[in-house]
Amino acid sequence: MKSIISVRVGRLNRLAIAALFIVTLNSSLVCNADEFTGNLLINSQTPGAANYRVTEYDSSGNLLQTFTPTPSPNSNDLWNTRDLVVGQNGNLHVFNGTFDPYLATYDAVAETWSYRTHTDWSTINNSSYGGIGIIGDNVFVTNMGTAGQNTNGVVMFDLFNGTSSDVVTGVDTIDLTVGLDDSLWVLTSSRQAVQYDTTTFSVLDTVNLNGFNDVRSIAVDANGDFIIGSWSGFVARLDSSGSLINQFNTGFSILDVDISTDGTVAFGSRSDGTWLSDANLNGAIQIESNRWNSFVTFVPDAVPEPNSAFVLLLTGLAIARRKR
Repeated sequence: MKSIISVRVGRLNRLAIAALFIVTLNSSLVCNADEFTGNLLINSQTPGAANYRVTEYDSSGNLLQTFTPTPSPNSNDLWNTRDLVVGQNGNLHVFNGTFDPYLATYDAVAETWSYRTHTDWSTINNSSYGGIGIIGDNVFVTNMGTAGQNTNGVVMFDLFNGTSSDVVTGVDTIDLTVGLDDSLWVLTSSRQAVQYDTTTFSVLDTVNLNGFNDVRSIAVDANGDFIIGSWSGFVARLDSSGSLINQFNTGFSILDVDISTDGTVAFGSRSDGTWLSDANLNGAIQIESNRWNSFVTFVPDAVPEPNSAFVLLLTGLAIARRKR
């Protein structure tokens, strides 16, 4: 990020000059080393072990950083990642667990994890079930009826108020996404893609995907076209009516798909890592292999925030003004 600052150096004291020098050298005023500056995050499992990691890649598939998530200390549930998403403020949210799941939130600035859950929230014990999306301060997760759990549909966590509620009920949901068309889309266990109004949660549209019986994940672009991932190993692009446009076969069960604002598509597999492709699924490249249960999300466009160097500059300018 570039800044143009016009000042009369003769009126600045040493602190202000030092601050200006730091800002000139520091071309990144947004993120520190642990914040998400790349395009893609992947949460995946070490084969045969309950060990998870999050990796960050740029748009060309170059590795930027790796860090280890931590499970909730208050949960006895199996530590199974179901999906992940990043908010506009840069915080990471992970859907973890099965019969007693929890939402784990990573503050990328403070480098701390926090956890929250919801009564009667659960999912069937299948690694391909579970989805998450975010709109502002509201995180949405899928909910499925299981033994002892009374509700299904979509749970919304209001991060600002610290509350949670069932905003969609009466349908088993196996995946969801907030599409680039700004709608909440849910994939049901009957293989229907259902579009919901994000304020009233009334149904806006239903698209049957019955021709793709083993579809497990969906993403939606700005035109309402779908990217779907299947248990049999193919990723497909469908038009807004659900008709096939193009497909790519990985040979491995696909658990998660996502599409970025620039049209890049990512898809994670059950047993052999993650791929990147263009919007038409041409030229797919594998960027991780030998990883289990890979879930993917694109980082939203960064919102500039002042860092310590910028704060130091403002402090120096203020001191200089007082000494005029």
